[in-house]
Amino acid sequence: MVEFKVFGMRVRFTFWFFAVLTMILFLDRSGTAFWALTASLLHETGHVLAFFILHSKPRLLSFELSGIRLVRGGCGVSVWKEFVILSAGCAVNFVTAVLLQQTMPFVAAVHLCLGAFNLLPIHSLDGGKLIRLLFSCLFPYTVSRVLSLVVSYLTVFLLLFVGGLLCIKGNFTLLITAVYLLLMLLSEK
Repeated sequence: MVEFKVFGMRVRFTFWFFAVLTMILFLDRSGTAFWALTASLLHETGHVLAFFILHSKPRLLSFELSGIRLVRGGCGVSVWKEFVILSAGCAVNFVTAVLLQQTMPFVAAVHLCLGAFNLLPIHSLDGGKLIRLLFSCLFPYTVSRVLSLVVSYLTVFLLLFVGGLLCIKGNFTLLITAVYLLLMLLSEK
C-alpha cells in the first residue's frame, strides 16, 4: 500500500487496485480502459474540488479493489452542500463530454456514459447517495433508508435483466457490473 498526503487529504493506493488496473489495461486492446480510468479520475477530482470549494475537506481518497472511494472528514455538511459534492463528479463528466464532443467523440461518449451510470439510484453510486439524501429530507431515517434500498435493488435487478439479455449477444460487461453492484448492496450493513 502506498499512502501520502495532498493538501491535508490522505491519498491511498492499495496493491489490489494496481493489480486489477494492470490486468484491465493489459487485457484491453481497444484503449477504452485508459479513457474510462481518465474519466473516473476526473469524476473524483470533481468531488474533491467541490469539497474544497465548499470549505470542507475529504479525509481520504482511496484507490481500492472495489474502485475509488472518497471518505468525508470531520462533521457533516448541510444538505445543499452534500448535494453539490455528490453531483460534482457527474457534472465534471458531463461538461467534459460537451467540451470534447467535436474533437474526441469517443472520449466524450466515455465521459457521458460514466456520468450517467454514476447517477443510477444504487447505494454505492452517486445517484443512490442523492436519492438517499432526497428521501432523508422527506421521510424519517428508517423510512428513507428502506425506500432507498428498494430503489437500489429494483435498479440492480433491472440491470441484471438487461445484462442477461446482452449476454445473448455476447456482451457480458453489464451483467458483470450488475453482479458487482448487487454484491456491494448485499455487503452493506
